[in-house]
Amino acid sequence: MGRRTGAATGIVVVVLALVLVAVQVRGDGTSARGQLRGRLAGAEAPERYSFRFRGGGTEVLDCFLANRRFTGQVDTEAGRLAIDLDPSTGGPVAVVDIGEAMRVHRSLFDDPPFPSEWLTVELPADASTAEDLRRVLGADLSAKVLSSTLPPPGRAVVAAALEVADQVVRIEQVTVDGEVTDGFRISIEPSRYAQQAATELSGRRSPPADPDEVMPEFDVWVDGEGWVWKVTVRPKNPDGTNRPAEEAWTTEYLPQAESVPAMSGEATNARTIDLSALAPARRDCEVG
Repeated sequence: MGRRTGAATGIVVVVLALVLVAVQVRGDGTSARGQLRGRLAGAEAPERYSFRFRGGGTEVLDCFLANRRFTGQVDTEAGRLAIDLDPSTGGPVAVVDIGEAMRVHRSLFDDPPFPSEWLTVELPADASTAEDLRRVLGADLSAKVLSSTLPPPGRAVVAAALEVADQVVRIEQVTVDGEVTDGFRISIEPSRYAQQAATELSGRRSPPADPDEVMPEFDVWVDGEGWVWKVTVRPKNPDGTNRPAEEAWTTEYLPQAESVPAMSGEATNARTIDLSALAPARRDCEVG
């Protein structure tokens, strides 16, 4: 289980690092790479968007690892992110004001040692606070809410992957939310990724880039307007062969018009409680 958790964290690091090393998108002809660049170049960065995230692995992992499936709403103008585990419940479980604070709902904890509906964590969180929250919230969710930046839109993720791509090929079309989208597979060149990451991430708290690391593949689906609807990150085995499709991390990106409002209501400051006493909410599932 520790190895699987490490793999999840590694995928998150690769995706975030790729966004950090991205440069300006350019069109370069009619190849699959050029087609994808051209579509991205014609798309504007959205002010607001939502996403649906699903962590890699079988549903059995949901019994052991917290919060591997969730939706998010991003408002770049407000600098705010809202996370919901189940949209049908009608309310978020975490709201983040980047660089200021985040509020985490008590439903994410088992028998929380505070009386209020929300727990407020000042940002950026110190190392001890961040460690406790990762333990309770899980690697996937904590990577979103503890980040110093908003989750990037699909266009930024794909543009960054293209800058360190070894090969880009066309794959099958898929329909996302009624939109027919064209598919592209991006294979990452480890040495280019390592070189750019070492330069762009110098001084940051990131693992060193390994030029011999086996990089994941990115399957992405884009419409004719350049909107990236879906990104699947598929890890590989040490020998370079593909892992099963069910182990892929998938994010779907959807346009959104509504702003993300600030949360109100009674909250407890995380500084006033022992965060090491927090435990993740119990999950109702059966194995076998």
